[in-house]
Formats: sequence, C-alpha cells, structure tokens
Amino acid sequence: MNCSVCVATVSQSLKALAGVEATQANPTTGQLTVTLAPGHRLTAADLTRAVENAGYTLDRITPGATVPGKP
Repeated sequence: MNCSVCVATVSQSLKALAGVEATQANPTTGQLTVTLAPGHRLTAADLTRAVENAGYTLDRITPGATVPGKP
C-alpha cells in the first residue's frame, strides 16, 4: 500500500464492514489504523478478508495498534 489510490481502496473495503468507524493509512510506512465503533467487534479474520478482497495482504494485526499492510 504505497499510494493514495491504494489507501482509498483498502479503506473503502474496510469501511464496508459493519462496525468500522474510521480508517487511517500511511502509504509511506504501509501502516493502517482501523477504529471500531463502540460495542462492535471484528475478528482478525474479518479484517484480513477485507484487506485481501481489496488485493492486499497484512503482515500482522495488533489490537490497539496499527496494522502494517503491503500489496
């Protein structure tokens, strides 16, 4: 994820999930932060699937932290 189009594609895929309140991505570092609405829970599999459906992969998911991703 290294350009603004990449960021928009991944963000749109994640925001389509019920409970995703916001996303913030840094194309330079490839880090993505997902903010969930209060009371909503998504699994790592849910987030991974959304990112993969957008054509990207995740290196890792850290609760309460950023999620690095790459094409």
